Amino acid sequence: MAWMARRALLAATGGLLAAPALAQAWPSRPIRLLVGFAPGGTTDIMARLAAEKLGPMLGQPLVVENLPGATGNIAAAAAARAEPDGHTLLLGSPGPLALNRWLFKTMPFDSRTAFAPIGLIAVVPNVVMVRPDLPARTLGELEALLKGGQLRTGSPGVGTTGHLTNALFQAAVGAQAVHAGYRGSVPMLTDLMAGHIDYAVDQLSPPLPLLRDGKLRAVAVSSAQRSALLPNVPTMDEQGRPGLSVTAWFSLVAPSGTPATAISRINTALNAALLRPETREQLALQAATAGGGTPESLAALIRTEEAAAQRAVALAGIQPE
Repeated sequence: MAWMARRALLAATGGLLAAPALAQAWPSRPIRLLVGFAPGGTTDIMARLAAEKLGPMLGQPLVVENLPGATGNIAAAAAARAEPDGHTLLLGSPGPLALNRWLFKTMPFDSRTAFAPIGLIAVVPNVVMVRPDLPARTLGELEALLKGGQLRTGSPGVGTTGHLTNALFQAAVGAQAVHAGYRGSVPMLTDLMAGHIDYAVDQLSPPLPLLRDGKLRAVAVSSAQRSALLPNVPTMDEQGRPGLSVTAWFSLVAPSGTPATAISRINTALNAALLRPETREQLALQAATAGGGTPESLAALIRTEEAAAQRAVALAGIQPE
């Protein structure tokens, strides 16, 4: 009987010793990082930066997988269906996490319950800009022109953060411009430089070289503080129009039900990476400000942006498709 007692004790002890080992087993293979947009865009760049920084810290590579389409919904749906074991993540952005529920009649997932927030990677402000010969150098002067006559405006796409921020701006001014929705930033910026439209709102990164070269003029940025890349351009808040932005932001989320230990480890690694000067410099090249914070603070941001998007979609008169 003594040998049986010793065997039972060894089994119990082995179980206790194995528990931490099992807890440390994650990640046991490469981690998929799904991206809902094509390679080369800001969302993809943020994903590849996160993969570069986090892979060595987590002990397994993060493999970026682009699944573009439906304003990010295809990749988000794939992430929502994935096994919640910590080996599949989604590069979260405003579309699938906050905006699309107001733009689509049906969604392949419920953005409020399908994902577990991990952490905020970065925020990219929107910029209000005008064609070079438009007599407006401040937001107030643009508002006066908007009130005084029908201006032409554009956005890089219906339902983008630029379009919705513009809708909030026009509602605050109490005047409307004739809106043209483009298929991306490049054709919109081309028409703005050519004078086919008078002003536009977009994420700061695409037009930044044109603004620096004087081919376009910035009158306001939507961030809480001025951008270090355009230090002489005041914020919308500074010019008496606070709270009018639907922000462009990038984050990491996981399928709902992902173990809290995995969420915590990724969040800790992300925050550590974002404190590094080289990471901040890389983000600055994309006109982005480093994020960070807790899963709870990311969840609060998503709720705030969802509410702002709902109001902006209604103001813009966008009908779900």
